[in-house]
Amino acid sequence: QLATPGTMLLDKTGTVTESRTALASWTGPAWVRPLVLALEAGSVHPLAEGFRRAWPEVPVPVADATTHVAGGGIEGTVEGRQLLVGSPRWVRARAGLNAAAEALPDDTLTPVWVAVDGALVGVAGFGDPVRADARDAVAALRARGWRVRLLSGDDPRV
Repeated sequence: QLATPGTMLLDKTGTVTESRTALASWTGPAWVRPLVLALEAGSVHPLAEGFRRAWPEVPVPVADATTHVAGGGIEGTVEGRQLLVGSPRWVRARAGLNAAAEALPDDTLTPVWVAVDGALVGVAGFGDPVRADARDAVAALRARGWRVRLLSGDDPRV
């Protein structure tokens, strides 16, 4: 059946992109960075790794009782402060925020909100570069009659 063109679903991360998620923009005070790193310290999520690569010089305190929420984010206590790091929708709902964050400088970035003690204090934008060969590979599949679709856990706008 694979020889007959139909719909092909491609996983975005590592197939179409380089799987090298990087922090591309940050709006927030410097004092928040150690808290974010503490919360993300034990995580293997690509966004956690992106924070760590972006801020290698920042000292990392110890987080207490962190909880990962699939498709939402991560929460926990760091230095006595309640911290939420995750998708805007999840952070807004979990913290009871009515806040709207400023637009990211590039609408291809995945937005991540940071709330401390119920207040929105940081907005990060993450990107994952498209592989150099992706455009040609997708074009070749389409030329052979395939309908190519992308699967991604990113924000739908990305």
